[in-house]
Amino acid sequence: MCKFEKMQKILFTCFCFLCHISFVFNQEIIRNSDKEWILVYKDGTFRQLDFEQESDLQKFEEKILSDSTFQKFEYDEDNFYYRKTYILNEKCNFLKFNSEMTYNEALKNKELIEAELNKAKSENEKEEIKKLKKLFSEANKTEQSSYKQKNVILKKCSEYYSILNMSPQNRKETLNKNYKIIYKGDQKNPNYDITELKLDNKDKDQQSKSSEEKTSEVAENQPKKTIDPVKFKHEDVINNPPFKKYKIVVDSIDNFTKKNRKELEKDLLFSYTDESLKNFQKTRDYIICEAYMTKIPGFITLNLEININSINTTNQFGSIDRGSYLLVKLINGENIKLYCNRTDKGQLNPVEGVTIYRTTYIIDTTSESDLKKYEVDKIRLIWSTGYDEYDITNMDFFINQIKSLN
Repeated sequence: MCKFEKMQKILFTCFCFLCHISFVFNQEIIRNSDKEWILVYKDGTFRQLDFEQESDLQKFEEKILSDSTFQKFEYDEDNFYYRKTYILNEKCNFLKFNSEMTYNEALKNKELIEAELNKAKSENEKEEIKKLKKLFSEANKTEQSSYKQKNVILKKCSEYYSILNMSPQNRKETLNKNYKIIYKGDQKNPNYDITELKLDNKDKDQQSKSSEEKTSEVAENQPKKTIDPVKFKHEDVINNPPFKKYKIVVDSIDNFTKKNRKELEKDLLFSYTDESLKNFQKTRDYIICEAYMTKIPGFITLNLEININSINTTNQFGSIDRGSYLLVKLINGENIKLYCNRTDKGQLNPVEGVTIYRTTYIIDTTSESDLKKYEVDKIRLIWSTGYDEYDITNMDFFINQIKSLN
């Protein structure tokens, strides 16, 4: 073999080795100092594992399948049941952390509204007192619901932890009997069915599906009503603009409140570029705000996603703080205050050169009744550094979103 052929072989071997290394280390699951499981990508970016996603559960199973600390059992069957319980335990810890965060947020939100209510009472602001009382009642219900859900998850976690510390035989019997987790002899393959790890009630899902099927059958057998044609007038478009129906992208039972949760598709709310920046911002606006609404029985939230075409927003904007308000100015001259329910300091995206703020505002029933009747002219957004007013591009946004939810 000539030197050139040898060099080609060495280079080819090195290339294959590097490709293999790149594939192996494309994704890595590690545990940080806060005992959270983190998925690290090849480019250095990372995110927390979501144990409610089946794909993430599979990644985690693959991780522990190759972990030498789990190879301590004499029988594959015992190894299988231990790993199953370990995953249940880690998923429950993930849910426990989320439930505690949700409860703490609900508690802080309740305390914040209570403080605003007391302030309004001291200043004898009757209209503000009326609005804040309703907000406080809703916040109190949310806090109580999240507290109950937190305790349910704590009980589950305690149960899983006790199973983890059982003897192999007792662990097997418990998982077989109470969780219907049965060893099928194929524990070497990490991609077996793991749907039983979900804490959702399958029977309820099946019942709801069967009831929906029955309802559709009854509807089909009912005589169809004749719909009278509606005459359209051209001048109605000005006074009564056509209704834009937004798609419902989420329609499910909320994990914590156990209530139906609906979420609409997002749409542009406003965009803005200062006159001094227009020569530099030719392809897109400096600020683009998209919004959508979420409905859980008892209240509606307005969710904002604000994209700022800059990576240095700290001095100019700062953060959007919980408890600050969004002043919505209707075309009839009325102002509506929506209170912020989530602090956000902005997330930097250095690749695209933008900073993204995501936050939510609570819409009480009184505000909802006004927002669904009148178009919105402007909004005043409170930043930690001050406030800015923006002209609304999509004036019918609130009307159409509320109608779509209802």
